[in-house]
Amino acid sequence: MLATCCRLPRARLVRCYSTTAPPIFELRTYNLIPQHAATYLEGSAVHGNLRKTHLPLLFFGTVETGGQLNTVQHLYKYPSLEARDDARKAAAADPNWQMWLKLSRTCVERTQSIIFNE
Repeated sequence: MLATCCRLPRARLVRCYSTTAPPIFELRTYNLIPQHAATYLEGSAVHGNLRKTHLPLLFFGTVETGGQLNTVQHLYKYPSLEARDDARKAAAADPNWQMWLKLSRTCVERTQSIIFNE
């Protein structure tokens, strides 16, 4: 009788994987050289549309309180790692993007990129 009372309904098997790759998110963190932070932010304002043209930018922000000051974070969402590679190659081929990178690299002390699977 106890076995009948405590019997759980049969669990349905749920497929936990997909035949297509899930999208990925890339969080890029730039620790800016304090005396060059304003130059980076001004350049980002000017070249922001260029970034959006080549890369699927979801978020661009700076640390205001807590954490490390003079830090900028970008969040991107790509359909796949291959799409990320293709987008970054296309951006690298753009002369305007190359000019922005040349300027921005002089302002950055450290870069970190973390890729998450959805």
